[in-house]
This record gives sequence, structure tokens and C-alpha cells, in this order.
Amino acid sequence: MAIQQFIVSSAPVRPQATAQSFPLVEQAARHAADLWWKTAPLTLAAWRDNRFDAMQSGLGLDAEALHIRKRAFDIAYAARVGEVIAGAAGRA
Repeated sequence: MAIQQFIVSSAPVRPQATAQSFPLVEQAARHAADLWWKTAPLTLAAWRDNRFDAMQSGLGLDAEALHIRKRAFDIAYAARVGEVIAGAAGRA
């Protein structure tokens, strides 16, 4: 129990005040991760970056807005990859 409490207490906390939600960006990231698992045409990171670039092209976002959305995309993409790995491990 002590180890579990240490892990929880030492986990980094993101303040809710600075968290921004981009549901469409996050949905696109999850979809990109699912596509990668089905086709794997590039490395995981190259595919992630390719899909983000394709999603944002033509939107005309400034650098700050683009950076914020890229971070949201990366987080959602990594979370979906983790879900798929955990799900695959659970079925094995």
C-alpha cells in the first residue's frame, strides 16, 4: 500500500486552469493511432506527425495555437496507443 501511495503522490499534476480541450483534435489523434495499428506504413512517431500535419494544413493557425493543438494531439495519440497495447496484452 505504501508504494501505491508513493506513486500516486509523486505523479505530476497538471493544473486544470491551464488545461485546454480540443475534442476534434483528440478524436483525430485517436483515429490516427487506430489507423497506424491497422496499416503501420511509417514508424509510430512519423505517422503521428504526418497525420497531425495533414489535419492542420490549411487552417492558418498561428504558432502558439498550433503548438497547443500539437500537444493535445500527441497526448491523445499516446493515450490511444497505450489503450491498444493494454487491450492486446489483456487478450493474450
